[in-house]
Amino acid sequence: MLFRSVVYEPAADAPVVEPRAEGCAVEIVQDGLTSSRASQTLGHIRMEWSTEQMRTQGHDGAVKSLKAAACERGAHLVLGLRVLPRTPDPGAVYDADLAVLIDEAGKPLQPKSMATTMP
Repeated sequence: MLFRSVVYEPAADAPVVEPRAEGCAVEIVQDGLTSSRASQTLGHIRMEWSTEQMRTQGHDGAVKSLKAAACERGAHLVLGLRVLPRTPDPGAVYDADLAVLIDEAGKPLQPKSMATTMP
């Protein structure tokens, strides 16, 4: 049985942002590392993958799904990504915060301004 559960909790002070286009550029920052880009947290995401999904799609498939979920929520960054074992059914849990890039005034970057910001 394939299992994919995505739980998203918006931050209390999260700015309102529009979903981004499918396949948008999303930077992944592993737990313990930081991004040099100015950003604001949108919320927390937790995605569970079954053993079968890990076997057939692997870590790359999970990251692709995580990036798609980030785009749907308007995020540019996945911050503090941790990959944890899933119990009792072995698999993996992908746990992180989603964030949006902000300009000098602290406002979320809009899609039109992204052409010069993201490669």
